[in-house]
Amino acid sequence: MDEITAEVSREELISLSINLIQKTRRLITNTVTNLLVVHLSS
Repeated sequence: MDEITAEVSREELISLSINLIQKTRRLITNTVTNLLVVHLSS
């Protein structure tokens, strides 16, 4: 029973981590794009 619970929480943890990484990557991409646009505009 304990192993099954641990397995589920590990899966959830991995899922959360992937979501966080994707959001962070998107944020970085947006930031870099904005900086490039500002840099090229001026």
